[in-house]
Amino acid sequence: MKIITTLPHNISLSKSLGLTIGNFDGVHLGHQYLLQCLRQKVGQQGKMAVLTFSNHPMAVLKRDFNNVVLSSLDEKLALLEHQGVDFVILLEFTDTIAQLSYDEFLIHIRTSYPFTEFVLGAGSSFGKGRAGTQEKIIQLGNKLGFTTEYLEKMTINDMPVSSARIRTLLQAGSHEQASKLLGRTNALP
Repeated sequence: MKIITTLPHNISLSKSLGLTIGNFDGVHLGHQYLLQCLRQKVGQQGKMAVLTFSNHPMAVLKRDFNNVVLSSLDEKLALLEHQGVDFVILLEFTDTIAQLSYDEFLIHIRTSYPFTEFVLGAGSSFGKGRAGTQEKIIQLGNKLGFTTEYLEKMTINDMPVSSARIRTLLQAGSHEQASKLLGRTNALP
């Protein structure tokens, strides 16, 4: 797995490139499902890229953010590599990034990484004011030449698998349930 920490950083590919964006804290079962779907879209010969952050975006957006982190940066990178990710675009989330519109951000990323497939979880939005909604991202993809798919959230026992739910379980002392959603028992905070 190649870790890229600067933009632009042009890569040349002869195969398709799929991209997903997110914090991927814990690389839990929901994240793993998203990565499996992205792999299916690009195929075994294609490449998979994850754009993630070295810090939690909420630490910049909400200065009093103080949540339990489900995995250290090193653990997150190891877990992504274990999931077969080819490239991690690892950026520091800054006030400058927070001020970019969704289209500025995606156009900037696509200039360096010519992705053809874009996969996100249902309800994902990004860009200044979270204006990059599903409808707008799909329209932008049609304009720029990439396909976008939003996946329904994975559920277990009719409850969504999410980092927030795992944190809540951990804070309540329900480590066994949290481990099930993480898909592993080791490295719990």
